Amino acid sequence: MIRILLSLIILTIALNGTAQQKALVLIKKNSVIARFTEGEKIRFQFKGDKEFASATITGIHKDFIKVNNEDTIYVSEIGVIDMRHHSNNSFHTASSGRKLIAAGVILLFTDMLNSSDSNTISSGVWITSGILAGGGTVMQFFNNNYFKVGRKKKVTIGSI
Repeated sequence: MIRILLSLIILTIALNGTAQQKALVLIKKNSVIARFTEGEKIRFQFKGDKEFASATITGIHKDFIKVNNEDTIYVSEIGVIDMRHHSNNSFHTASSGRKLIAAGVILLFTDMLNSSDSNTISSGVWITSGILAGGGTVMQFFNNNYFKVGRKKKVTIGSI
């Protein structure tokens, strides 16, 4: 009985010690925006480079990551990370912009279909629809699909 109990305790301690998984962590103003773990695809750009590279993370170490089982990428060399196909915790500017544009167009068509006069649209609806579509278009230009490493945005290695 004591052997079984002692074996279970040792097994539990061993499993808890290996449960910490390392991840590439993106931080903005002391809050975590996203995490990349082993096996995930990452699309990034080196500092001072114009081309994006795409790779699968195969290993995460103290200050570098291994990609495609052979290349070593130091965290300090990463300048931009493409976040379009990765979930993040920040406000999604581009998707909110698309929703505003759609709301402006739907408002126009709804008012046109519901108007008693033969397909006329009131000036208030024109203004509101224009503001919605214009605001959505501006949000499309100022999207946050790219995580640019800088003074307030950091890339580091952390544990999950």
